[in-house]
Amino acid sequence: MEITPTCSRCTPGAVDAVWAAVEPLIPIHVPNPHPLGCHRPRIADRVCFEAVLRRLVTGCSWDVAGRINGAGETTAPFGGEGTGPNPTDRGKSGWKWSVATDRSGIPLGWVINGANRNDCIMFDPMVTALADRELLADIETLHLDKGYDNNIVRNRCAKLGIDDLVCAKRRKPGEPKPTEVKNGPHTLGLRWPVERTNSWFSNFGQLRRNTDRFNDQRLAQIDLAVSCILVVKLIKWVDRWSPHPCPIGARSQR
Repeated sequence: MEITPTCSRCTPGAVDAVWAAVEPLIPIHVPNPHPLGCHRPRIADRVCFEAVLRRLVTGCSWDVAGRINGAGETTAPFGGEGTGPNPTDRGKSGWKWSVATDRSGIPLGWVINGANRNDCIMFDPMVTALADRELLADIETLHLDKGYDNNIVRNRCAKLGIDDLVCAKRRKPGEPKPTEVKNGPHTLGLRWPVERTNSWFSNFGQLRRNTDRFNDQRLAQIDLAVSCILVVKLIKWVDRWSPHPCPIGARSQR
């Protein structure tokens, strides 16, 4: 079956690369035919995988994904595990992720929780995720936004041996917001790569407006989104010196 890509994050070359990593993890199917031969034919694993991918990218429902295929803080309108009232969006049910990246914006660790959860509460499981990947020793400077500007995070960093911490400062009550100069220096400092990664995550429709109800489902979607991001970045890296880089979608036709 020929699949027509619907967006730049779901092009055939990237899909082929991610599928090559996912396919060995799928259990081997043992046919169990119906004695009368009237059961519904089984849909191929590759087609099901592309339906999952399209739902992640577009944010569509499962039935729409099936018809198409032939087989930061975001909203979670149906609530469920790991959600909470978003204090920045009129109390609507939502969830949030916290992600750590390297200086290039490559995701290294991530955790999720309800939208009403304070950022500092998510810091400990975040550094635990980095420790599980044996990456804590590689941290030279840690850049954090103002949500982590408190003694809980500072004490935790001191215990971990992270002595170079750059954290955006909270505005005091009544203090006016600093005016930004057009085309002037931005206020993110060296924290802009992680904000760009948050933007990459928000480009996936199912992360932007999640309709699932369990944390395992949301974590699996982030894992798949990270895989797609890494594959696309690696493909672009291969063509970094080419004056006429080959489009990702054309690679599968080489």
